[in-house]
Amino acid sequence: MKTKGTICLFSTQFFPHLGGVERYVYNMAKELIKRGYKVYIITSSVDGEKDIDMYEDIHIIRLPSIGMMSGRMPVLKNNRKTKQLMNNLCKQEKIDFVVVNTRFYRLSIYGMKFAKKHQIPVITIEHGSAYLTFNNKLLDIAERVYEKFITHIGKKYCKDYYAVSEYSRKWLKEFHIDGKGVLYNSINPDDYHMSELTGELKEKLSPIENGVSIAYTGRLIPEKGVNVLIESFEELRKKYENIYLILIGEGPLESDILNAHDDHIIYLGRQSNKDVINILNKVDVFCLPSRSEGFSTSVLEAALTKCCIITTKRGGSVELITDDRYGIIIEDNRLHFVKEALERVINDTNYRKTSANNVYKRVIENFTWKQCVDELENVMERMNIDE
Repeated sequence: MKTKGTICLFSTQFFPHLGGVERYVYNMAKELIKRGYKVYIITSSVDGEKDIDMYEDIHIIRLPSIGMMSGRMPVLKNNRKTKQLMNNLCKQEKIDFVVVNTRFYRLSIYGMKFAKKHQIPVITIEHGSAYLTFNNKLLDIAERVYEKFITHIGKKYCKDYYAVSEYSRKWLKEFHIDGKGVLYNSINPDDYHMSELTGELKEKLSPIENGVSIAYTGRLIPEKGVNVLIESFEELRKKYENIYLILIGEGPLESDILNAHDDHIIYLGRQSNKDVINILNKVDVFCLPSRSEGFSTSVLEAALTKCCIITTKRGGSVELITDDRYGIIIEDNRLHFVKEALERVINDTNYRKTSANNVYKRVIENFTWKQCVDELENVMERMNIDE
């Protein structure tokens, strides 16, 4: 069967590593394949994974890399093996388009250079809305210097930048980049099949049936505001006996969660996407007090499962939750903002249900992968004509 073309998606990390960018890349790839494209994901090999692999019907090429910053910053080894893998790809395929996800990794720069060298149209997609943070002042200063430097290099090889939300597009101006448009993070409602919890998960979550449950899903890293959420919950527990906090994910802050000695904090660790959806389908509130987001997949999934949503104005969530009818947008993740928002929804059952129903309707009408890839195809068509 003849394909519509071959597209390379560069993503510094991909499954089995879990994160928002990885899920964005996966879902974009699936929609492109559904439309008749052949898709390669070019990513990092840190833990000895296969160089060439398949994930479902997606072709994967993993380039040799070194894991840095507890796995948060893989660094590409631009060695003989890397060149051989990419040269073999070019011999096998005529690549029609390159999409680089995030701009500040060494693999990102490599993807831009690769496209320019082979005269392939390329875009870079911004996924953030603030600088990375490592909870260390000196490291954070160094990260800002590094990010500005590597972005300056990238601009020499890629002129067309897009973002996963308008908020992220505005963030690009920090680096003197005028984003060309938005390729929204999205969901495909048909991919989500909710079912009853069983086994250990059902047993662990049985107490929440008689109270108000609050969930967080995602990487356990400082910029997501996990510590603030835990502190807010512990303060509210002094006043409200029947509330529960469910935490799903893994990362460097796991020890902070394990040190929170409260049997109303239920830590489930890493879960499959299927189980995450089934868990969200059972809870009342989803809270993401993040200081840096592009457009959180977890927020979209919480909307799809009819959770009342609380999150910050850092990212595309403000384009989903445009006003109070759809959920609560707090100014930032300072303790009093998070605590105040949580207390409001704990006390107002009607608001929880009404806002959850409203945001559900909004997400299925406006934020689907069909709409995102429709726009990507428009971008590819325009750039191929310009070429």
